[in-house]
Amino acid sequence: MKRRTKPSLTSAGVAGSAQATSGKTLEVIVKEISVEKGSVKIVFAENEKIWKTIPISTITSKDNPLLGQWGTEQRDRSRSPAR
Repeated sequence: MKRRTKPSLTSAGVAGSAQATSGKTLEVIVKEISVEKGSVKIVFAENEKIWKTIPISTITSKDNPLLGQWGTEQRDRSRSPAR
């Protein structure tokens, strides 16, 4: 099985995109990368008061919610029926 590679967001302050558990793609900003804590803190561009910490182990796995820099992510085709 071939593993799909996603671009990484490796610097604080980089704007990127993340896939929410709902499947929606959201713009995020990397605020902090902590090797000591083993996590990356992101905030949501629409409201920077809302943040999330993602374990580095999740980011390096197939379940990585980070999709890469904003606007460069690959979008899935719509599954809506043709009209």
